[in-house]
Amino acid sequence: YLTKVIHLYLYKNNIGGILPSEIDNLLLLQDLQIQGNPISGTIPSEIGKLKSFERILAGPGGHFDGVINGTIPSEIGLCINLESIQIKQTLITGS
Repeated sequence: YLTKVIHLYLYKNNIGGILPSEIDNLLLLQDLQIQGNPISGTIPSEIGKLKSFERILAGPGGHFDGVINGTIPSEIGLCINLESIQIKQTLITGS
């Protein structure tokens, strides 16, 4: 596992697919920036296991549209250090 990753910047890398539930293996992850990639699917609930997590940025950042959908999982509330959620122009629903 990449247990020492703190910042994961994947801006405009044409990375597709889904955010894997195994994201919780990045135990020290603080900052996840995935905008500008054709990532689809939902934000996995396992994100709530990331106690150091501070920020997520997702959505378009060029000609790739973010197609993240579903709702923001309630487990994200377990990220006690979370400061910023910036999810733009996606298919996120709910209130």
